[in-house]
Amino acid sequence: MDLIITDLSIFPNMYLVKGLIANNENGFDWDSYFLNKSEKKKDISPALESIFTAARSHLKENHALLGFVFQKFMRQLLKDVRFPSPPRILELGAATGFLTKWLVDNSGGTGTLVDRSDQAYAAFMDTMDAKNASMTYVREDIFRLQLPPQYDIVCSFGVIEHFPDKTEIISTHKKFLSDNGYALIIIPLDSPLTRAFYEVNFELNQGYRELLTSAEFLKILIAENLEVINTARSEGYVYDIVGALCRIPSR
Repeated sequence: MDLIITDLSIFPNMYLVKGLIANNENGFDWDSYFLNKSEKKKDISPALESIFTAARSHLKENHALLGFVFQKFMRQLLKDVRFPSPPRILELGAATGFLTKWLVDNSGGTGTLVDRSDQAYAAFMDTMDAKNASMTYVREDIFRLQLPPQYDIVCSFGVIEHFPDKTEIISTHKKFLSDNGYALIIIPLDSPLTRAFYEVNFELNQGYRELLTSAEFLKILIAENLEVINTARSEGYVYDIVGALCRIPSR
């Protein structure tokens, strides 16, 4: 019998990011996230505003830095792992397809990106490059997706932390895997740096997001009957990420 986790109260210290939208099961407003619309934070005293502004300038997303940090992170995560050549890649909640683009660039293959957000798709189109020719974008709810279990890699970056029910979202990763496929899951890590990042970049908090420690992350994956092959933690970016490469045992 598979052990599954549906009651997250067993992790009493799990950190819920304070959102502009209430942290409930209504989900996350990805369109507003990509549009980057919000009101100015109103509860900052004049005495602290300069400190807040300085913190935002230090903890500002930087795509060039992310690319550098992500290269090292992914090489650690995929160390000694060989995918079928060329791999078939499915990314859930893909947004701009950043993760799949890296995989295609470094492992070849083709990618299927799935995201229902109109603004996510627009952001993907704004980043068109040669790698996009190897990708198909499906605008669909990942829980309603109808595809065969044929993918060598089913991946997500910053997705599972938005769902209270970890069983459903992780099962969605598993259902599309080929017999020898890998699930590759990356999330923001619960650390002082990550907490500070989301506190000062409040406009990113458009709904439910829970930060997990490495231990909480691994416990959930194992409880969902995944064999964890490799793990990695980032160093040097404006927030921390943790990732796991997994397989379904005896498959």
